[in-house]
Amino acid sequence: MNDRDEFIKEYVMFYPNSMHTSIKRHKIITTQFEFKPMMFQMLQAINQFVGVVIDDPHIHLKKFTEVDENFNIPGVEDDAFKLRLFLYFLRDRAKAWLNSFSPNFVKNGRELAEKLLLKYFPSTFNVRKMNAINTQFWQK
Repeated sequence: MNDRDEFIKEYVMFYPNSMHTSIKRHKIITTQFEFKPMMFQMLQAINQFVGVVIDDPHIHLKKFTEVDENFNIPGVEDDAFKLRLFLYFLRDRAKAWLNSFSPNFVKNGRELAEKLLLKYFPSTFNVRKMNAINTQFWQK
């Protein structure tokens, strides 16, 4: 068997232990933890973040936080819950972007939000704001 065959074999074999997400899975110490259907319904009602140009990540993060803060599960840290729920908040391009990182790349909710904003905050928004400020400044 040569290197080419080994490379192809990696794509046709399923290794469940290698299918980790880029979000670190914090330990949950309660035995009663499960996502409720209502949680998914609420995420769908606020629209999942897709990662297209017209999506404002600040608005989506705010809506996600509004959903996330409605649930308090004894024995589950807020960050652990938020990170697990966040996996269902993304789809399409945004989900592919998150899955492009190595396993356990994102350690906490703050880091995840910062990376999401860095990637998806529209640079044109900054340019428009700067132009508006400059225009107002020069008109005075």
